[in-house]
Amino acid sequence: MKRFRIRALMLSMAVTACCVTAGMPATAEETSTEVKTVRHFEDGEVSGYFYEYGCQGDPSAMQVAWDGFRHLETSWEDVKSPLACTGFSHIEYNRETPAVYPFSIRGLFEDLEYSGEFRIGFDSVFGVHGWLSDPRAEFFVAEAYLPGARVLPDDSECYCGMMTMENGETYRIYKTEKTGKTPFADSETYLQYWSVRDPDAARSSTNRTFHLKTPLENHFTAWAMLGMELGICEQIDIRLFSDPEAVFAETGYLKILDLDADGYTTSKFTLRNSTGKAITSLRPGDLNTDGRLTRDDLNRYGVILWDFFDKHMTYEEQCAADMNGDMKIDARDKTLLKRYLLEHPQKPAAERELLFRDEFDGDAVDPAKWGYDLGNWKLDKDGNYVTNGWGNNEQQFYTDQNASVENGVLTIAARKENHTDEKQGSYEYTSARLTTAQKFSVTGGRIEVRARCDSGKSLWPAIWMLPEEDAYGGWAASGEIDIMEGWGSKPDKICGTIHFGGSWPDNQYLTKEYQFPAGTSAEDWHVYAVEWNPDSISWYVDGQLYSTQTEWFSSGYSYPAPFNRNFYLILNLAVGGQFDGIDNVYADPQTFADGEKQFQIDYVRVYSPKEAFPEVRPGSPALELYTEGADASLKNSETGTEITVRSAGEKEYAVMGLLRNQAVAADGSYTLAFTAQSSVPREMIVTVEDSEYKRYFEKHFQLTDTPQEFSTEIQFPADMKADVKFQLGRIGEQIPPGTHTVKLTGFRFGSSAAG
Repeated sequence: MKRFRIRALMLSMAVTACCVTAGMPATAEETSTEVKTVRHFEDGEVSGYFYEYGCQGDPSAMQVAWDGFRHLETSWEDVKSPLACTGFSHIEYNRETPAVYPFSIRGLFEDLEYSGEFRIGFDSVFGVHGWLSDPRAEFFVAEAYLPGARVLPDDSECYCGMMTMENGETYRIYKTEKTGKTPFADSETYLQYWSVRDPDAARSSTNRTFHLKTPLENHFTAWAMLGMELGICEQIDIRLFSDPEAVFAETGYLKILDLDADGYTTSKFTLRNSTGKAITSLRPGDLNTDGRLTRDDLNRYGVILWDFFDKHMTYEEQCAADMNGDMKIDARDKTLLKRYLLEHPQKPAAERELLFRDEFDGDAVDPAKWGYDLGNWKLDKDGNYVTNGWGNNEQQFYTDQNASVENGVLTIAARKENHTDEKQGSYEYTSARLTTAQKFSVTGGRIEVRARCDSGKSLWPAIWMLPEEDAYGGWAASGEIDIMEGWGSKPDKICGTIHFGGSWPDNQYLTKEYQFPAGTSAEDWHVYAVEWNPDSISWYVDGQLYSTQTEWFSSGYSYPAPFNRNFYLILNLAVGGQFDGIDNVYADPQTFADGEKQFQIDYVRVYSPKEAFPEVRPGSPALELYTEGADASLKNSETGTEITVRSAGEKEYAVMGLLRNQAVAADGSYTLAFTAQSSVPREMIVTVEDSEYKRYFEKHFQLTDTPQEFSTEIQFPADMKADVKFQLGRIGEQIPPGTHTVKLTGFRFGSSAAG
């Protein structure tokens, strides 16, 4: 279990008074005590900890004593709006490796431990505070206060409900929206979450020595169960504060005592069945590994854990289990998840409808949901044989005898066995490929599959989608979405990919690999998912976001083609071929030396899309991005294309928006038209070239933030394939300014006769 241990408290709160930044003369290594009188507000940072303290008014002010932040003592008398805090902030954290930061809220299983003494006044609150990103939100856990404290939220405006925690304590939950200064911006709109201890349990304002371990799991769970989105924690502190608008003067003190700040540890636990075989390995962050925790996330992973509890652990094992890093699960965690599931039975977030579901609870493949692709040859729409090996040099023959359902699991078995077909010939391997074609298809949404696969050279498991109709042309002009593809010889990783562009061989693809954490692989159970939206497709493993693609296009059609049509699902286990075959072709017989190899699926679930997809228009092509030694991104939308340039490289073609392989004829006239503008003044070169880079059109444009319309006619000396290039790299001696965006709208390249 990941735990927080801090040497000092931290606190930061937006207040209406003027703030003065002051340095701290002591370091974490120094032990001499220094006393300071504070008459307004001061903040700063020392040894990685930030501090902030102050008050309004100036009768007696505040006395602050510290010894390098191993101890902190703040006292005040007859002041307004006392504020005292210290803690840890990692605003500049690396989002790719957030686990290196000890205050990253990554799951439900983290506590914050602290000790000291306090005495609070009439209008003060003592507790835990922090900031989240994506979405920006400020959170409060009110540990101690006097009933009626004005700093607490107003029930009439933002009360969301009351939650009873596992320890029997009751908390009132609030949510509101604020606009003002934050640690990250001079002014921004943000959410504010409160979890307020019931007044009967709230600690009094008398002197109190404490050693507290705040169960952040309870509060974050309560917020999530009431539909609040929780992002990555960028700042967390322990604070004592008062309403900045309060008119009452207060007297009190807060003393923070040193705790052994030896960092943190991250443990994992493993669920095992009665034979001792590991079913899955889970870490605390697995409930929230993409930095968010929504009702959908908790429900999804709660279902998985609850399913494991009932199927693979006895009641005695469950009750004896402990989640404190000893590789077991305690009954309290089970009770929490069970209660949530009973209160929210299988209901996804944001009222998303469950469109398709197969839990494989029967004793055979459901023919109402699944069909089979059979054989080894790829067929055209009329059933004619097109190419063998399914176009990928695959070595297996697909049958309807290599898939079975038992104990809630679909198993696709690849076997080394001879199979002869009178039309397609003889094969040494068999497997199965299941599909929902003509039974179920969807445009957009969340598609998730829980699966595992054996390892071995030449195995190629895949969870993927193809279009019901080739609306934009043959493969891959009409698109392909690969939710998960694995290499049998490299089970430590998988990948997610989209294919698009023109018909083969003029197609394009975007892909990214996911590396499993140490100690786990594709042989273990994982949840693979995509979130498919009109302007993005995102890939997840066990809830962890690892890839988002936005820069696809379809030749001759506007964005988001081709991913605006119905796609169906495919589950298969190939043998050999271009992905993991020997010499990109052959199967490895040694893989099957101990028998068949299995690709197993626990469930398939498809949820409705979050938003409607725009209509696609012909004649408004999307562009693709080309970079060479530069940093840029491209986004196609219904209204046009935006190219954001962060570093322009050294050549004029180092950044380009491209429309490739446009067929033109020698006897035709072609119109090139577009409207362009830039967020900063800069030059752009537009060219039309053939495959050998010979230019048939070139024009330089001086762009500003005012849109410029352009149209011209171009004729070509011969039939050819032409490329239209919007070049935004370094032009001559001009070095384009810092990050800026070029917008292209109304783009058209086509025969003038077509209008």
